[in-house]
Amino acid sequence: MFRKLIYKYAHDVPKDTRYNFGRDIIGNIHSGIFQGFYIPFIAIVGRKFFHLSPFLISLFIAGPFLSGIIGMVVSGFVPINKENKYMAYMGYMGCAGIIFVLPFLNEKHSVLYALVCFSYYIFASFGPLYMIIIERIYRIEIRAKLLGYSKIFMALSSFLCTLIAGAIIDYKFYGFDMWRACFVIGGLGCVCNMYFCFYKIRMPHVDIVKESSVKFLKESFKLIKTDMLNTWFIISATFFLLGYMTINTLIPIYQNDIMKIGPKEVAILTLIQNITWTFSYPFVGSFITRKGAVRGWILTLVTLIIMALTYIICPIKNWYVLLPFYMFFGLFMALNDLGSMSIYYYISGGQQVREYMALTYFFNAVRGILAAAFSAWIIKYAERINADYRWVFLATIICLCISIVIFVIAFKNADKIRGIVRK
Repeated sequence: MFRKLIYKYAHDVPKDTRYNFGRDIIGNIHSGIFQGFYIPFIAIVGRKFFHLSPFLISLFIAGPFLSGIIGMVVSGFVPINKENKYMAYMGYMGCAGIIFVLPFLNEKHSVLYALVCFSYYIFASFGPLYMIIIERIYRIEIRAKLLGYSKIFMALSSFLCTLIAGAIIDYKFYGFDMWRACFVIGGLGCVCNMYFCFYKIRMPHVDIVKESSVKFLKESFKLIKTDMLNTWFIISATFFLLGYMTINTLIPIYQNDIMKIGPKEVAILTLIQNITWTFSYPFVGSFITRKGAVRGWILTLVTLIIMALTYIICPIKNWYVLLPFYMFFGLFMALNDLGSMSIYYYISGGQQVREYMALTYFFNAVRGILAAAFSAWIIKYAERINADYRWVFLATIICLCISIVIFVIAFKNADKIRGIVRK
């Protein structure tokens, strides 16, 4: 068995890529530590120990979307061939708050807790620069395969760390809340991830003429007028994010306040999610390859609708009935990861990819702000009129259905929208 793995490694990974690939794997294992000890619990700890409002929860959930626009703008000022060093330093700054601030907060510091969780994503601003690094270190014909390998290592590490964190996070050790220790371990794992994945990576030197950042942004925003198919996708994705953000904001509130689910149960559910996520990649990759990026994205939206339906139909007292939800959540993560990338490349047609990605990150930030405000408003409105939270899940399904309708109509008439005449 071990010999077969060695042979497969030697066959799939070229010699000139092995150093960077090895560092990428080690970094992703540490990323799994971060995701296992920190990510699944920030919302539930925030609600249970700090009594965060829906707005504060939606604030740090919107962080990754806002970091995209910061990364897009800042990337124009990062020296070419130095992108990996920039990402490492920004990651260190983001982790500093997790390691040195969060463990010392008490329930009076709810706003500061939310701001630290939010600031990690803002300081990180990974998106556009990460795409540049991956494009440089992996050749296109092996890029997807090597990324898939590293993601499996990350998912397995996350699986084990979530199992450990879930067993201890709800306890006190001589009066010390163990969730604080888990967050520090997660923060240190993230620092190691930045160090190995980015600081230790050997970036191949490329000779690129540095273009004006202002000119680049102008070319990106021109696509709104010149490619209406992309514009319709932006509109569709806006409704998608309204639904997705509301679901993500409501889940910890619903689990803590209504279902009385604690960190232990969240850990078990997250384990199910990570197992499904890990083993969904081959299926999702094969499905998108056979059926195309358009059907892959439709399946992503349908999966999210099924997730919302799970909360509507499940009994309130029985947390284990959420197992199907987290199975679909794992499938959704793989679909969203591969499906979104595939649809962006499908729309761009391999041309002006950087401009399309820049526009995508900008509107992700805009959508993130709108979705955070929308999710906080609709949850607070439901609380004010004493409505069942399941009506909010129904509202997210309506948003997702609107997104699917716009997407299907636009892409069914893609040639007409773009003015293409096929003979």
